[in-house]
Formats: sequence, C-alpha cells, structure tokens
Amino acid sequence: MTKTRYALAYGECTDAELRSFIKSRGLHFHFKSSQDLDSRGLEFHIKRSQNRKAAIRSLRHADAQANLQFFDLPPEMRN
Repeated sequence: MTKTRYALAYGECTDAELRSFIKSRGLHFHFKSSQDLDSRGLEFHIKRSQNRKAAIRSLRHADAQANLQFFDLPPEMRN
C-alpha cells in the first residue's frame, strides 16, 4: 500500500501518462478517443473528465492493493 503523502499526484498527469501507468500495471481500462465521443466541445470535456476520474480511481485502487513482499527482493536490496 502506498502512503498518501508519497503517492503520485495522478490528477497532474497527462492522459498519455495515465495510459502508461495503467498499461504498466496490467490494468484494463479503455480511454474513449475523441472519435468515440460527441463532437460538441462541452460533451467531450465532460466525458473526458469522467474518463480521467475513472482512470485515476483505478490507479489509486491498484496502489491501495499493492503488496510488496520484502523477502522476495534480492538480498542486496534488503540491506
């Protein structure tokens, strides 16, 4: 589990960075592209905002579930 004060500020990350974090953790999340969304600007902004919030929730949940087994680390890292 990541302590809150050490957690990454996902809200300040770009969409590309969020995608990268999701992919590297093996999470399944689909960002809707601009072609998938309504062409009206406001509608796009609302859906994009909801996309980001859901992605950030997924990443925070993954952070909370993360579990590091200290003795699984190589000996040189445990010293």
